[in-house]
Amino acid sequence: AGARARSGLRDAAAIQLRAAADLLEGSDMPIHALAARHRLGRLLEDEALVERAESAMRAEGIRNPDRYAAMLVPGVVGESSGKGTGTGTLG
Repeated sequence: AGARARSGLRDAAAIQLRAAADLLEGSDMPIHALAARHRLGRLLEDEALVERAESAMRAEGIRNPDRYAAMLVPGVVGESSGKGTGTGTLG
């Protein structure tokens, strides 16, 4: 998805992110699925999707969902500057 997004193939990247999120959910990898949905929201500029993913990630103890999602799903949109509080780690 990252390579497609950086090549300007936004629709193809979105399709891949949706498929990845669904597969990750089915594989009992909910945090990874949330990261994929977060990056999909950023790619599509869908703040509601980003907010839902961030809320669920915070509920799991992730302090900086944007950085955490960028770590798990790199290259989809402009990466976080790393500024702000939190380290992007659990706990």
